[in-house]
Amino acid sequence: MLHFDEYLAGEVSFTGQRRRRVRGILDAHGMTDDEADSWFAGYWARYEALWAAFDDVEPALEALTRRSPPLEVGIVTNGSVEPQRAKLTALGLTDSFSLLITADEAGVAKPDPAIFIAACERLGVAPQETAYVGDLLDVDAMGAARAGLRGIWLCREGAEAGEPNGTPTIASLHELLDLLES
Repeated sequence: MLHFDEYLAGEVSFTGQRRRRVRGILDAHGMTDDEADSWFAGYWARYEALWAAFDDVEPALEALTRRSPPLEVGIVTNGSVEPQRAKLTALGLTDSFSLLITADEAGVAKPDPAIFIAACERLGVAPQETAYVGDLLDVDAMGAARAGLRGIWLCREGAEAGEPNGTPTIASLHELLDLLES
């Protein structure tokens, strides 16, 4: 996480943090930047081949947009914009989202409240009227809550009973619409 944290802090580019991660693994072999880039390209191709949406994603997106009135659905991610767009395109989900905001675009990363506020502003919604669902309790759900949104923790492994730190918790996106309407 050291090099990714440097990227999130704006201290190094996405490519730069990637190189640092690879070099940390491969320096013992005396690789050049070009060799590290080539190695990473092979890794990335295998990584992309494994991209798949969870089986609850499409039904949840359909339920949210079929609702009357339909809900705006966006993505806030600490990832870089181009890989995120590529992933959405590969999964056929690009048209399912009104917004994609990334840490490199926003200049701040989750859990900083500013990235959640920026997403709300771009969607034209008030934070207190917005729910944010994420799989990391502290970075996603609690970060969103600190920005005034309704933070929801998606804990697919199954959370212990209760709501940690008062955070609503779901184990599947199949539970999301019921939670939003409660």
